[in-house]
Amino acid sequence: MTNTKSNIRPYKSEDFDQLISIFKLNTPTYFDPKEVVDFENYLIQEPDNHYVIESDGEVKGCCGYKIDDRNSGHITWIFFHPDTQGKGMGQKIVNFCLDKIAEQANVHSVVVRTSQLAHKFFEKFDFKLEYIKNDFWGKGLDLYYMTKETS
Repeated sequence: MTNTKSNIRPYKSEDFDQLISIFKLNTPTYFDPKEVVDFENYLIQEPDNHYVIESDGEVKGCCGYKIDDRNSGHITWIFFHPDTQGKGMGQKIVNFCLDKIAEQANVHSVVVRTSQLAHKFFEKFDFKLEYIKNDFWGKGLDLYYMTKETS
């Protein structure tokens, strides 16, 4: 893994088009094409705890989190430009979001809903697989529902 100098900052509405473009670069490999509308709606309706990661002033990816009414944290919408794989950005932004979740006093666990293509990445953060639903995201993209306890 090569560490690239990168910066994490809150999402701004000016990032919308660039994130949609990066999202589409990950479709259909990591996301079903119908999910772009879900992501667009998320950015419009729930952008408060969403962050982008930049390298050399360019947005390279994003990740967010939310806290539900049962005091569980959720990692949301994580993806990156394909040319950034293996450069440590995913680890950096997930750790950033996990730290933000940990700042919430009453949060007892964190959930990530991912696929068979990314679940091994989340195992590195001690997420444990709870269950799988085949073709959940789209044909050939299974839901891997994973959790971890907060410390």
